[in-house]
Amino acid sequence: MQRRWLLVFPLAGALVGCTVLPFGGGGGTPTPEARAKPQQPQQAAVPVALAPVGRADLAVRLEYSGNVVAKSKVNLQAKISGRIDRLAVDVGSEVRAGQVLAELDSAALDAQVQQVEAGVPVAEAGRAVAEAKLALVKAGSRPEEVAIVRAALQEAQARYDRVRAGATSDVMAAAEATVQQAAASVRNAEVRLEDLRNGADSVTIRTAQAAVEASRANLRGAETKVSSLRDFQLATDLVGAETGVVAAQAKLRAAEEKLADLKVRPKPEDVTIAQADVDKGRAALADVDAKLADLKLRPKREDVAAQEAVVAQKKATYEAAQALADGTREANVGLGRSGVFGYTAGQAEANALAAKADWEKAQVDLLKVKQGPTASEVQTAVSAVETQRATLSSTEAKLKQLVEGPSAADVRAAERDVETARVDLRVAQQRLDDLRRGARQPEVQAAEAAVEAARANLDSSAARLDQVETLDLVAAETAVDAARASLLSAQAKLEFVRQGPLSWDLDAAASRVEQSRQQLALRQAPFRAEDVQSAEAEVERARAAVLQARAALRAAQVSREEAVLRAPFDAVVVERFLSAGALASPQTPIVALLASEVEVVVNVEEANLGQVQPGRPGRMTSVAYPGVEFMGQVGVVAAAADARNRTFAVRVAVPRGETRLRDGMYVQVTIQGEERPRALVVPKDAVVQRDGKSGVFVAQDGVARFVPVQTGLAGGQQIEVREGLSEGQQVVVAGQASLKDGDRVAVPGGGQRGASGSGAAPPQEERR
Repeated sequence: MQRRWLLVFPLAGALVGCTVLPFGGGGGTPTPEARAKPQQPQQAAVPVALAPVGRADLAVRLEYSGNVVAKSKVNLQAKISGRIDRLAVDVGSEVRAGQVLAELDSAALDAQVQQVEAGVPVAEAGRAVAEAKLALVKAGSRPEEVAIVRAALQEAQARYDRVRAGATSDVMAAAEATVQQAAASVRNAEVRLEDLRNGADSVTIRTAQAAVEASRANLRGAETKVSSLRDFQLATDLVGAETGVVAAQAKLRAAEEKLADLKVRPKPEDVTIAQADVDKGRAALADVDAKLADLKLRPKREDVAAQEAVVAQKKATYEAAQALADGTREANVGLGRSGVFGYTAGQAEANALAAKADWEKAQVDLLKVKQGPTASEVQTAVSAVETQRATLSSTEAKLKQLVEGPSAADVRAAERDVETARVDLRVAQQRLDDLRRGARQPEVQAAEAAVEAARANLDSSAARLDQVETLDLVAAETAVDAARASLLSAQAKLEFVRQGPLSWDLDAAASRVEQSRQQLALRQAPFRAEDVQSAEAEVERARAAVLQARAALRAAQVSREEAVLRAPFDAVVVERFLSAGALASPQTPIVALLASEVEVVVNVEEANLGQVQPGRPGRMTSVAYPGVEFMGQVGVVAAAADARNRTFAVRVAVPRGETRLRDGMYVQVTIQGEERPRALVVPKDAVVQRDGKSGVFVAQDGVARFVPVQTGLAGGQQIEVREGLSEGQQVVVAGQASLKDGDRVAVPGGGQRGASGSGAAPPQEERR
């Protein structure tokens, strides 16, 4: 390393003579100790040379030799193993950051990406289905469904109330009227029989014919009245009519909702649910297909063995029951109906017969198993397959409709359904209004009883006429017996009505009410908290599955990207280790890259390290380009010194795009150090050490006075004085080596050595 110093400054004057000259002006003040010393004999004056304190522009330039190095040099290898399909560069190729250098065989990786990518929509569809299911669970039943179940509960409650209340007075009157009519029929039959026995004449026949015509007229009138009443009584009761209105309202709402759904864009969750239905339908079709195939493979040995075991068990049961029946029959002789062990002979025999029937049925089933499926069973399985296919076609059509949107025909059909539902609602409401305004159930029952009575009279009159005309005594006797049987039946029915409802009828009605209540509660709250929690957990699992599928896809894509080798920075290919078709691995480099961006490294000694700061400009020259200066600036200063030579590595950045400086070249670097314009300076020779302090001797009144100073930047033969002196003071620059504070001095020849002045000097440089 070379260091050269250059200091240029103006001369302020010539050296003065050796005579002692008085000096005026400020400067350093003699110490109090010097003034306090007693007067001593005059000593000879020390000859000195003086120079004034002046100003100069100081600049430090550091010159070093350094090497051009690339910022980066790497050997690139693939992250995975594989055959090189394409090598896109060669030695000397210039590449940009991110440019493809080589590609490995990625067929397997591409397939893996496609496989994992296909799983993402499946996971997303599962998440959508789970979210739709959760929404349905939280929403519960629709209002119209609850209304229908509530109407059924009201109907069951009304029926229970009627059963518990028993027969009304109208029903009782109708039963009594039936008894009276039956009694009249008995009397008529007996009269006819008596007439036949006594012989009938033409008058009797005409009378019987007139009675028949009158009975027919009465029957027609009663039937006409019933028909007119039934026009107002189409439903069984008022509750049934109200239920019909509620159902019609629900049907209208459903039709309107369907029409609205067709007119709006289908929701994603509807498409998801429809897709799930299609998937379920396909699974169900596969299941029935499997069952049909299994049926065609029968009989199977394991099925035959299982059925034979059933036959053996049924046979053992029958033999035990028969033995019990035989024993019971013998033991019950003379014991009456009580029997033994709680059994009667009849009960034991009934059990034995039932066990025998089970045994015989098991034998028949065994025969069927051995014979294999019948044609009807196969046909049933085939029908199930066809039905499932039709169902699948329907669900697929629904999915297609959701995806493609409704057709104009579908919208028109939905509008017709709405109009039909409105008409049905008006009819049901009119029917309910008619029931509320028109006939009641008792009136209908009374009219029906009158019809039955008229029909009975007609039958009686017709029978009497037949008997009179044919004089069939046997028929008349039979008619009497039938009339008496009818009378007994009517009397039994009347007695049943008078006794009120039976307990089992009341229990059955109450059971229907309770079932309706449970169904209503289930409709109002169809799902439990556990169901909601389960649905939420299913949603979380589905969401986690989506995240997992996406992560797997990203991992597969990263693996696929690792099959492509890219340049990490702008560089030049300096070496190629492998060729296309070779097998690459993470342990074998493919190419070596040298960064296009370079820098210059110089070693700076510790003394000048303070002058080298990041950002300071530097000029570089190379023998390869005479007369050309390359500009740069200090980039990075090493944090630690080289232990061998105690120097610090300094990196000087070269402008981006400068391609003339190449890795390994030798250059000269000039770093611009600290600059100090118009600095207060003195010659370096003026600064001496006294008692461990730096200072100068100032000539004052022919006496040398030591003034401590603080020095700064040094340049050439000058040094900066920061504190202790002022411009224009005269300092000793020759003869000061042996001077002591207070010595007399003289300037030989009356002249001065030149020092920097405040005037006309260009900026001066110090080269190190």
